[in-house]
Amino acid sequence: MREALQKELQRRCQVNPRYSLRAFARALEINPSHLSKILNGQIGISEDKFEHFITVLKLPNTIVQHLKRRDFFLREIEKQGQWMERVEKQVEFLSLSLDQFRVMADWYHYAILELTRLADFQSDVAWIQTRLGLSANETQEAVDRLFRLDMLVKADDGKWKDNSDHVSNGTPNGTADARRDLQKQILNLALDALDDIPVEERLQSSMTMAVSKNQIEKAKQGIVTFQRAFATLLQEESEKKDSVYKLSISFFPVTKKVDVL
Repeated sequence: MREALQKELQRRCQVNPRYSLRAFARALEINPSHLSKILNGQIGISEDKFEHFITVLKLPNTIVQHLKRRDFFLREIEKQGQWMERVEKQVEFLSLSLDQFRVMADWYHYAILELTRLADFQSDVAWIQTRLGLSANETQEAVDRLFRLDMLVKADDGKWKDNSDHVSNGTPNGTADARRDLQKQILNLALDALDDIPVEERLQSSMTMAVSKNQIEKAKQGIVTFQRAFATLLQEESEKKDSVYKLSISFFPVTKKVDVL
């Protein structure tokens, strides 16, 4: 739960740079100093507070289940020392699942992996933070998470390298929720790009068409094929890569379903 609170505070600060710990404490209906101690690991979270935070934060059910199971096993560690080894393995497994969920849900994890392909890449958290416009905590947590999952590794020369093609972490629970969160973040990034990125460095366009629903699956397959071909073409012809781009395609109906009487 502590990690979930830290993540939510970071998200709110990202949306509103003037958002404060005091404002977050007010939203959680808790004393600011008490919240600060919780976030810093100085005090624990009671079961009542745990349930209260879940309600206030409106966390997805999959995350709630992970947090509850993880909290249960952590409590077991405190109560039953003889089960320490077994419980720790369960906690490690649940932590891994949460890491997998966050990698799928937050856009910047794969952006960090792509940064390693840039000619001027530096194996440095501060450099990554600057290039992606993240907070220090977001960047450090993301880098740590990628290393834990072996998606980011340190080569013999000390440089960080993308190892995601050689790692299979399975499919975590809540994949649909993670992908939904990711797409919402990408849409927000696209909105920011409209205002912040010169038109010479981006392309944002759309078109409207009348189609038959029996062609939707064919359309999806065509889009996936295009995405792969597009990425392959640009990456192969970019000898000296200097930027990380995001390609986002949305294909959805604007017409509403009409009930047939």
